[in-house]
Amino acid sequence: MNIVLIGTGTIAHNRHLPSVKNNKTAKLYGVYNRTIEKAQQVARQYNCKVFDDMASIWKDNNVNAVIICTPPSSHCDIATQALNAKKHVLVEKPMAMSELEAIEMNEAAKSNGCILMVSYNQRLYQPHLKAKELIANGEIGDLLTFRTFLGNPGSNLQHYKQENEWRDSLGDIGSHRLDLMNYILERKPNKVFGHLFNVWGIDSYFSNNGVAIIQYEDQITGTFIFSFTSFGANDRMTQFFGTKGKITLYSDAAFLTVEKGIEEKQVYSFLEELPQHKIEMTDIVDRFISYIEKNEKPFVTGEDGIKVMRLIDAIRQSSKDGQWVTLAEE
Repeated sequence: MNIVLIGTGTIAHNRHLPSVKNNKTAKLYGVYNRTIEKAQQVARQYNCKVFDDMASIWKDNNVNAVIICTPPSSHCDIATQALNAKKHVLVEKPMAMSELEAIEMNEAAKSNGCILMVSYNQRLYQPHLKAKELIANGEIGDLLTFRTFLGNPGSNLQHYKQENEWRDSLGDIGSHRLDLMNYILERKPNKVFGHLFNVWGIDSYFSNNGVAIIQYEDQITGTFIFSFTSFGANDRMTQFFGTKGKITLYSDAAFLTVEKGIEEKQVYSFLEELPQHKIEMTDIVDRFISYIEKNEKPFVTGEDGIKVMRLIDAIRQSSKDGQWVTLAEE
């Protein structure tokens, strides 16, 4: 199977390029970057083809699939072109810039019989998978509420006014947690309240911090905090509170703990645990390749991506209007 990587930035180097290289059945056939020198550098390193323009990718019958690692503002256009050219697509998060764009991408996948998968890799972190299992098995009783944090030092302290507009904390970071909670809870969100802001001042045009409150079915309510200004600290903790106890993920002390009362506490350990500041590699690219080979439904579908974009749109609307937004029926 021949794969072309579109966009050769940090996420491509950290995740997708090594994942394709290490896959036993796929080949990194080529790369494209709007700055051709960057694509040429990658091509030399991985011994693959350089595409001068994307139209050449669509015309090449040897290309089976593409992985899109460009800014989200380009995802819809590139993905729909790829899908209409009968190329399978793995797209980085957030899937698009809006729910309508995500729907357009998903319709293109359906009409062309192609796989469209979104790279929400945090579903595959071992502590997250274990927490999903424990909650489903009633380990902490009936789930009542949760709070989840995700932050990194993504803002440039010296040149914050030069930040790319698309790199807002909600899309770039918050989308991970929105998808993860949809996956773990398996419940429909009903309404949203959001507040997006930039700590540098009101003259800044993008939000590097945000808070969202989401109410799900069964009155389960969760608080989300996402940030590009988590300087010098771990900011990955999630806590679930139930009628019998609580689950804590990624605390300073452990990757996962279950507490029931004051004295009953269980700590879970996992193979190949990494320091919490390290990026955890997953098999999401391997899964994408396997789904294509077996013609199976992907682990993260286009519909899953649409659900996240619906929440993102609602959070942005809520922050703009300063009030709760009720989600429309799907």
